[in-house]
Amino acid sequence: MQKNVHENRNHGQSPVLKAALVGILIGLLLVPLGMVMALIHEREATRSAAEEEVSDKWGAQQTVGGPVLLVPYLTRALDANGKSQIVSAHATLLPRSLEIAGDLTPEIRYRGIFEVPLYTVQLRLSGTFAPEEISELSIPATEILWRDAVLSVGIPDPRGIRQTVTLRWDETELDFEPGSGAGSVFPSGIHVDIGEHVGSATGELAPHAFRFELALNGSRHLAFVPVGRDTRLRLASSWPSPSFTGAFLPDRRTVTADGFTAEWELFYLGRSYPQRWKAGEVPPGVVQASAAGVDLVLPVDEYLKSMRSAKYGVLFLVVTFGSFFLFEILGRAKIHPFQYLLVGAALVVFYVLLLSLSEHVGFDFAYGLAAIATLGVILGYSSFILGRAHRLVGLGAILGGLYLFLYVLLQLEDLALLLGSIGLFLALAAVMWITRRVDWYALQEELESSPPG
Repeated sequence: MQKNVHENRNHGQSPVLKAALVGILIGLLLVPLGMVMALIHEREATRSAAEEEVSDKWGAQQTVGGPVLLVPYLTRALDANGKSQIVSAHATLLPRSLEIAGDLTPEIRYRGIFEVPLYTVQLRLSGTFAPEEISELSIPATEILWRDAVLSVGIPDPRGIRQTVTLRWDETELDFEPGSGAGSVFPSGIHVDIGEHVGSATGELAPHAFRFELALNGSRHLAFVPVGRDTRLRLASSWPSPSFTGAFLPDRRTVTADGFTAEWELFYLGRSYPQRWKAGEVPPGVVQASAAGVDLVLPVDEYLKSMRSAKYGVLFLVVTFGSFFLFEILGRAKIHPFQYLLVGAALVVFYVLLLSLSEHVGFDFAYGLAAIATLGVILGYSSFILGRAHRLVGLGAILGGLYLFLYVLLQLEDLALLLGSIGLFLALAAVMWITRRVDWYALQEELESSPPG
């Protein structure tokens, strides 16, 4: 008898006021949920800092540009006083053909608990320069300074160069030197003086062939600028999860558990800059923007998945609190607002558990542990709130289904929106079906007229 009295009293609150109170509680819990998202961003920033620290000693992200031929010439320009004077400028000539072949060897280094993907790539570059390139610029032959011409190769982090780089220019061997050379579109890199081996007295560029090998350290990202009129690029690696990035995707690629191979065939008509230009005619950023390459993606990015899961935190709060609300209104259970808050806090702490565990044991295992722990705490606490076993079973089925549903969403990234919208629709339909015969006016009058004790 006493148990029935306990179950039937309901503070005299109307369902509307109770629903409003539940909404306010959900709004309050959005604050710690936002703090969890901020924590995920902070941990991701910490990982990025660890990657930068390791990359600073090994080699940063690399985008190889060139080779390009830099030819000084004399021209007239106005000085600060408006007087004409003769100055030196640089013409940039791009190769007629360029072939790049690379064998990329990846490895994982650790900084604390963070994994840092690094690589060493062995590159073989070859190609030709055509005779007509300089003549198209209409520079008088007497103004061209062939003796100061250099071949420039752009490398963002030259510290990653692992050995001496020797250029084979026709039949001549020349060693590269530090710096990308005066007038280069690349801010850093290497260059070689070839003034004694290029050009002619008539001002024409003789046909030349080149080739060299480059061993380079880098981290996570590797790309190439397609400076050739015809550029052919081939990369091979044992890394199983590449992401092809940049202005061009590969024409052919094969990705397996044992690694990947990718091939690009790029033509100058697809770029926004010509084969030759005078000083100042092409901004350096335009050239760099045409790069294409690959990122070494970690198979599981726990921070990305943790953030995606946290974005569904509102759904968990709404469904869980909605279930308690229905138990309270329809099942005559008595639930205090503070008890709502404790259950909501457990739902929020789930994401903190998921984040911290995933840094050590991997996302999938961490998700299972965090979900089981959260379910155990909520169901154990709810056993004292809901009172009856069938209510507890129903709540467990709802929460277990939610966590399973979220895990499937995280695995099916491309179909997440479709599956998520279908799930929300089905959840709404279920609530409408359960409450289809409820007379809310009569229920409100019954609750308001029920004795407080």
